[in-house]
Amino acid sequence: MVVTLLIAIAILSYLLGNINFARIIAWKQNVDITKQGSGNPGATNTLRTLGGKAGILVFLLDILKGIVPAIVAVFAFGGYTGIEHHIVLMGTNESYFALFLCGFASVLGHNFPVIYKFKGGKGVATMFGVFLVAQPILTIIVFIICFLCMLALKYMSAISMLFITTLVVLQMIFVPQGNNVGLYIVLALLLLLLFYGHRGNILRLYRGQESKMDLLKYFIKPPKTAGEIKKAIVKHLNKMPVDDEIIVKILLEKLRIKDTDLALKIILEDKSINALCKLDKKGKVLDSTLIKLQAGKVNEQNDA
Repeated sequence: MVVTLLIAIAILSYLLGNINFARIIAWKQNVDITKQGSGNPGATNTLRTLGGKAGILVFLLDILKGIVPAIVAVFAFGGYTGIEHHIVLMGTNESYFALFLCGFASVLGHNFPVIYKFKGGKGVATMFGVFLVAQPILTIIVFIICFLCMLALKYMSAISMLFITTLVVLQMIFVPQGNNVGLYIVLALLLLLLFYGHRGNILRLYRGQESKMDLLKYFIKPPKTAGEIKKAIVKHLNKMPVDDEIIVKILLEKLRIKDTDLALKIILEDKSINALCKLDKKGKVLDSTLIKLQAGKVNEQNDA
């Protein structure tokens, strides 16, 4: 009976993990998240593609996918007492194991959803939710530290892996006494899912090719008017090293400029930008157009 109940909750947890909020929220905005940015249907790519509000919403909903199965497992396997109406986390080893097993099932469903042909996200936010139930105070402290590191270093993937790895190690240290072989295996499997999902990021980090992510810029209103777009382009050009170059498409993505026609018009027609930029005018395709900074500063004032 106990094993049957655990299997049933684990299966439901996996199916819950299949719900991909990044795809749903992007779809509501007529965007296919798998064809934007990195193509990963998760909170980070949603943040890059749709902005701060959508990114935070996906992040919170993905956390919830870890919280719900974990709490259900705690209640189902003896981790609740009526005293003061609080969840006594890990009141028994059974509830500890059930919490992480069902949490793992939800992460597995997020990373390898059967309804999306096993093409999902990386599961960091869902893992976060599982640990919030297991060790709430410790998890929040580690999250705050890692978040500050993220703002300083700007390597989202590296900090995400550090965050979950730290939680797994601490959880192993604070594991209750008794036979915990099963629990150690589940925690190890969580780490395996984490590093497998970030295998591409790990390779780019090793090669020094991993891109940085300025988290705060996604909560700033993107440039829309001609004046705002020109100011953003000028600011970026002035920060570039002399003789550096950038593809226009990448430049517009970095600046989160959606009106590409207006941006191209400014780049091609504004004298102050043309004076310092070498443009490839053979075609109108964004991918084939290069901007090369020569020297000096671009004039931020509009042409007379």
